[in-house]
Amino acid sequence: MPFYIRARQQDIPTPTISSVGSDDEDNFITDPEKIFDELPQPFRLINKIVNEIFEASWDNISALEIERELEAKRVRPPTYTPSSAFEKFQNVSCMCSTDSNLLFLGLENSLVVINNDTLEMICSWSPEEGICVDRIMCSYHQTSDLYLLAIIDDMGFARLLVLENDTFHFVAILNELLEGSPKSNATKFEISADGQHCSVALESEKVCWIEFYKIPIENWTKEIETGRKEYLKKVESMTATSTSDMSVENDPTKESSSELAFPEIKYSPLSLVLKVNQPLPIKGTNAKTAQQMLDQVNSGDVIGDGTFHGVTDTSFVIQEKLFAHLNERDLMFSEDEIVTETNYPSFYFLKKSCMEPSIQGKVDSIYTHVGIWFSHHHNFYIYQLNKGGKNIEFRPDSVWPQSSNITCCVLANSTMLLAIGVKKGSLTLWDRNMGLVKHVVSICNTVAITSISFLNTMDNGVNNNQHMAENVQLLVGCANGQISKICCEKEKKPLIVVPAASTQENSFALIKPILNLSQVFLIVLQDGNMLLRSTDRDEIYCNLSLPVDYKFENPFETGILLDPNGEVLHVRGSKLLSNDNDIFLFHLRSFPTLDKIRESQEEEQYDKPTKFNDVIQNLLTQRMQKQAARTSILASRWHNLHKQLNIVLNLKETMLMSKKEAQYSQSSSPASHWSRTTTKIIAHNKDLKT
Repeated sequence: MPFYIRARQQDIPTPTISSVGSDDEDNFITDPEKIFDELPQPFRLINKIVNEIFEASWDNISALEIERELEAKRVRPPTYTPSSAFEKFQNVSCMCSTDSNLLFLGLENSLVVINNDTLEMICSWSPEEGICVDRIMCSYHQTSDLYLLAIIDDMGFARLLVLENDTFHFVAILNELLEGSPKSNATKFEISADGQHCSVALESEKVCWIEFYKIPIENWTKEIETGRKEYLKKVESMTATSTSDMSVENDPTKESSSELAFPEIKYSPLSLVLKVNQPLPIKGTNAKTAQQMLDQVNSGDVIGDGTFHGVTDTSFVIQEKLFAHLNERDLMFSEDEIVTETNYPSFYFLKKSCMEPSIQGKVDSIYTHVGIWFSHHHNFYIYQLNKGGKNIEFRPDSVWPQSSNITCCVLANSTMLLAIGVKKGSLTLWDRNMGLVKHVVSICNTVAITSISFLNTMDNGVNNNQHMAENVQLLVGCANGQISKICCEKEKKPLIVVPAASTQENSFALIKPILNLSQVFLIVLQDGNMLLRSTDRDEIYCNLSLPVDYKFENPFETGILLDPNGEVLHVRGSKLLSNDNDIFLFHLRSFPTLDKIRESQEEEQYDKPTKFNDVIQNLLTQRMQKQAARTSILASRWHNLHKQLNIVLNLKETMLMSKKEAQYSQSSSPASHWSRTTTKIIAHNKDLKT
């Protein structure tokens, strides 16, 4: 035995950090068997990579399996199919409706109006040149009982028509092509709700402008009546000749159709009252001193609209040179052609508010102003419609600047509330009656707002109270697919109803609130799916599905129409194997999913406190509804009174017959008492009848 072992026990040194080996599986110190590798170096690396791929794939498969199990356990919303369809009308390009009675359809070569109840065609209009209607806008004039229709065809022409007594009358083309002038295309054509004004947005050679016209509706009514009288006289004369001469040669059925056609009417021309050009780009000034700059910027007659700035032309030249010097390397790979974006205008007819100046002269329309904004611009302009004079291109009455370019704007039916969404993702609620900003909220940073809708009915009423903006609820959609609900009361934070979409197909393409149901809105996705969702939480009430051989495709704006009462949804579906399309109807009243929502909303409206005028109106309505039951109750009571009176009269006669021999005094005679009693009853009965 060695001496060092016999003398004392072997000392084992304490481990240190440097002496402790790693815990890897490949450490051959902890496991002596690892000193020899199972595989050579190239194959060992391949084996390690394959194991990592297998583990990552296994994790993904496990996650997908968990999602599949959750999807199977989730309660799916019901799917509803169309209740009916338009079988007579196919290849519909657009739809429009002002009330629940009439529906206007733009077909491939004609314009048709049908009855919503019977789905039968009332009349049609098809020009000789043959057009395809792309967009329809309708307005109803109550005093003259005329429907004014503004249509834009596939060639970009804006046509104005009148529907009178189930007959279409062509009036004029607002952008008729003249010799020697460039062609202009109509991008938007609208008529005011009272039918007194119309406006058309035109575009030609990347330059756009808006023209506003005064409609002589009273003159048109008289001219149509005169033409109607001539037409009736012609019909009467032809019927008289047909009855007097019954020969085959004078058969009225062989008369030419042109003699029986409605006579051509030369309508009074529209009067152009306002023309608004697109905003000028920012440019420098040639002023040499600061005083000259201030004189050009501050003219004193209008609030600055941002087109004039205290910058000289040389400043822009220096800026371009500096940009080219700093980005010299990147500009080598840039394209030579610079694509300029066209400004597309949007406009709204506005009622007079407290902030607008007093209007001189006679005012026939309730809409006295117009609000205009252009895409790729940051100002909202307000113009007055009835300014006289030869010059129709005057400056705006007021300008509301925004923080960035306006991307979306919506106006309440009362025209006193205006919601503006900008490119930076913020929303501003303006109160036109007070001229103040009521609410400003940031929805998504650096994400543009593409859709805004008013939800509750407070904004739609005729009430112009200054506090009405506090109870407004808005549904706002952003470019990334996120949909939020905004309650302006007490400046609450936005409620995310639909989160941002992961893909472009899952993003929304169209948002439509359901009338009379503030808790439900219709959302159309980019892939064509239609859903009814909740405005209070991320919940789907039901899906709307077309037949198997149909699909819902772009453009969604012209292929879907909600009834003015919010009860019937018209959807255009195209066949998969052909280009034909049909119109399908969804009756929302037949959806069982929405019954509970209707009941809860009716209870909330019943419990909600209202104003004094509304309370009186509700009491009068209830009293009129109970009038029929009240009449039957009064009739039964009168019948009972007549029975009691007959009994009293019979008792009087029997008593007089039994005691006619007895003579009593007038004061003590029982007959006299009965006489006085019956006399009072008869007199009271007469008073009640009168």
